Amino acid sequence: MMAAIARAFGRASRPLAFYYGIAVAVPVLNGGTFDRLFLEHVAFVLVVPLVIVTAAGCAARLALLWTVSDRHALGDNWLAQAERRETRAQIPAPDRSDPPSTLKPRCAAAEASNARARPANTA
Repeated sequence: MMAAIARAFGRASRPLAFYYGIAVAVPVLNGGTFDRLFLEHVAFVLVVPLVIVTAAGCAARLALLWTVSDRHALGDNWLAQAERRETRAQIPAPDRSDPPSTLKPRCAAAEASNARARPANTA
């Protein structure tokens, strides 16, 4: 977990440096006073990004662990099973645009009732 947090801080170090420079260094260089309000601002600016980056690193590690455990639970053919699930999801629905008279009845009783409903061809 510590390695994931360290990688998150490594990726965020440059943006954090720019953020700290703009949010803290620029007001100091412009002659900002070190009153209580500014010190609260500095504390907020320093702590909140550190908490967010730490949470992002932990979330990335937990997501990795989750996917690895899912693959392990599915066995060696986890990729084939995942592809099978995707294929099942992509099976098109039956075409219902045909008029009801062209659909085949599902059982003998339905076939008999359809035969009685149709007039006999006398030609």
